[in-house]
Formats: sequence, structure tokens, C-alpha cells
Amino acid sequence: MGKTPFQPATQCTYNMLENNTYKHSIVSTRQVSKICSNKSEHKTKTKVKSHKGHCSNIEMHDSIGSEERWAKDCLLDLKNDGLEVQEITTDPDSSAFRAAESLFKAGTTNTQPIHFLDTRHVSANHRNFIKKMSGLKEIMPARLVSEKDKMLKRFALDMAARCQAEYNAAFDKFNMDSVRVKVHLSYVCHAIVSCYQGDHNGCTKYSLVCSNRNSLKTWTEKSAYLKNNFKLNKSENTAALLRECVKYRLGPTMLNRTCKNTNTQKAEATNRAIRATVPSNVTFTRNYKGRVHTAIHNVNNGPGESIVKLCKAAGVPIEPGSRAARGLKNIQQHNEKHKLYKQSKQYTDQRCSKKHELYKIYDEYQEEKDYEKNKLLPTKRLAAKQPQEYSFAKKLRSRHVKNK
Repeated sequence: MGKTPFQPATQCTYNMLENNTYKHSIVSTRQVSKICSNKSEHKTKTKVKSHKGHCSNIEMHDSIGSEERWAKDCLLDLKNDGLEVQEITTDPDSSAFRAAESLFKAGTTNTQPIHFLDTRHVSANHRNFIKKMSGLKEIMPARLVSEKDKMLKRFALDMAARCQAEYNAAFDKFNMDSVRVKVHLSYVCHAIVSCYQGDHNGCTKYSLVCSNRNSLKTWTEKSAYLKNNFKLNKSENTAALLRECVKYRLGPTMLNRTCKNTNTQKAEATNRAIRATVPSNVTFTRNYKGRVHTAIHNVNNGPGESIVKLCKAAGVPIEPGSRAARGLKNIQQHNEKHKLYKQSKQYTDQRCSKKHELYKIYDEYQEEKDYEKNKLLPTKRLAAKQPQEYSFAKKLRSRHVKNK
């Protein structure tokens, strides 16, 4: 619990997804709630067993953010279905792996789990690591401290994107062979350091996203974060700092933790779908679990197919070939087509070009500030106060008057 008995969240959903198919379906879910629909019981009865089972399923003093506990419940559900998890991909700060490890040590499961990190959150941590690195701001090619800070943030975004792009390209080129990927990226690390110092010879030999031959643009020329003429000075100190930045993402330790190149983006998308059926500004005491399962069923099957299956389960099947069936089929096809379009190269190129345009506009107009305080309500100027005479001066003046 927190510092007070009033926690900001009283309901929670934990989902577990598979990574064997391209759909990444939700295979296990856990909904917990502290709220009872009967207000009197919610105030007086704090034990779960005292409730009738239709509302709260955890005690009032339990922590709603116990990720390890909810992950253990999901793993036990899969165990009851005859499934055991071997590879787990989580955030760097997640405790879900400890749940799988504790079940294996206790003898509940027979498969030893292997922990992998989410590449999306690793890139975010990589950017934060670069921003906080000491000595890196001083080598930024800018004059003012504010300009150096801004350029360091841009450099962190660009370096994280460059390392991840190199890893994705090598992952696709060598058909997910982690050994060949590690060997290739060991040469790419030196090429990236030279690239930011203006030397692209190593990029031409080893890099898969930067090259200066055959009139191809280099990485810095294609970058949306840095300017075309960005270049760091050639010194041993600069090279050492850059090697530390690259080693964080493309070093042997991090490559072993991300060798599957998996992420948890589908879990984030599922959370957004759940927010549509369970908005945060409304509390559902009775049907919270049913609303969450409706959203998950929609995510796993698609909007059109989900409605067809739910109507059939409710005993009101939709007739094939009817107007409603044709409309739901069109909705399902449009949803699948939209997903494939977002994964296409055309869509990613459009996003990249849009990012270029936005940063270009920002760089051009960021210094034009047209904001002043108190435009609508101008303050009245106070009259200047007259200097007051000191008390000792008044006493002296009175003495002179008496003497006269």
C-alpha cells in the first residue's frame, strides 16, 4: 500500500500475450478489483471471502501494482491448460520474470524461463543514458549552453534510432541468426563512432543504413534530428564517449538480452483498446471484468469477427449473406487492411518524411517568440514613493526651532 489507505487505483488488468504468431494474441488475462458494488459491504468487509464473489477479488490492504503476483496468476492459468512459458519478454523494470522464476524454483513448472528485454523500452533507456552521460554535452558543436542542451537531446534521439536501425537491418539480413548478428555489429560499432566524426569509410564497408557511395545519403544527411553538417571533433575523448553510447545498445550484454528482437507494443495497444470500454473517469463495480474481456476478444479476433462470435454465443447468430453479415465482413477487412498498411514501407517512409518536416519547421520558427505577460490586463503603474525623512533628522530640526 501507499502512504495512505486511499490508493489512486482500485482496479487493474494484467495481460499476457504469445509471440509465436504474427497476431500476438492475448492468451491469459487477470482482472483485480477492490471495489464492491454493495457500498455497505465495501466499507465494512475487508476480506475477500466475506464478499459474494461478484465484485472485489483482492483485499483492501493489497497493493494494486503487484505485477509479480498478477503474472504468477496468469502463468498458473496457462499451466492448468497444459502450457509452460520458456521465453519471457518484459520491460527492463518489470517483475514478471521473477514470477516465472519463482514457479520454476518451487517445482510448479518444469521449464526454466529465459528473460529477454523489450527493444522499445531499451531504446528509451538508451536515450536517457546518453542525456545523463557526463562530458557529452561539452563536445556538442554549439556555443551557448542552451543550444548544447538542445543538441544533446537531439543527438540522444538520433543515436538510439541509429543503433536500433542497425540492429533491425542485421536481424533481417542474417535471418535472425544471433551469432552472425553479433559478429557483424561488432564492426558496426566502430563505424558508428567514425560516422559521427565525419568519416564514413567504415559505414561503406559494414553499415547497413549508412553509406556514401553511389550517391547515397549518409545517416546524418537522412536524419530528422540532426542537421546535415553535424560533425563532432576528432579526438580520443570524443571517440571514447561515443563508444560508451554505442556499447550500451550494441554491446554483447545488451545483444544477449535482446537477441529475439521482440517488444511489448501489442500489450500497449491492448491497453488502449481496454480504455475504450473501461474509461478511467468511470468506475464499473459489477461488469468491469466483462468489459475488459469484450475488449480483449475484439483485439484477438477483430471487430467484425468478434461481433459474429459474440452473437452466436448469445444465441442470436447472424445469418450468413445478410446485410449485417456483409457489413461486419467489410469492417473486418478494413481493419486487417489498415494493420497491414501501417506495417508497410510506404507508411514508415511517410512517417519519416513527416518527422523531417516537423523538425524543420521547429528549427525555423522556434526563436520567434510573441508572448508577453499581462497583455489583456495591463498593470497600473504605482507612483514612486517619496523618500521619508529619518527620525534623527526630525529631532535635529525640532531642536533648531526651539533654539530660535
